[in-house]
Amino acid sequence: FSLTNTQGQLNGYPYTLTPGQHDPMRLNIFNPSSSVKHFVIIERTPATLISKTTVKVAPGQHWFQIFDLPTAHVGSLVHLHFLLTTMHGKTIRQLWITYHVTP
Repeated sequence: FSLTNTQGQLNGYPYTLTPGQHDPMRLNIFNPSSSVKHFVIIERTPATLISKTTVKVAPGQHWFQIFDLPTAHVGSLVHLHFLLTTMHGKTIRQLWITYHVTP
């Protein structure tokens, strides 16, 4: 379970975006097991559920999704949180990115 930009790893801290900027990010899952796994991916800020997606990943296979970081809250520090859970809600992994939206 990893989060990168489409060119590789994220560089620079604090990560800064401008309103309307499209900076494609890539959320990755790898299934190292010998059986098919179903995962739920929850994307949220501390106050808002952004998306909840169920994915099926074959044994030894990768899954990924490309998305843009939200940039609607100008002047704020955004904490974006990703949870990878089982179908029964048990958290397997957590990722987060904190970035600043500048005018």
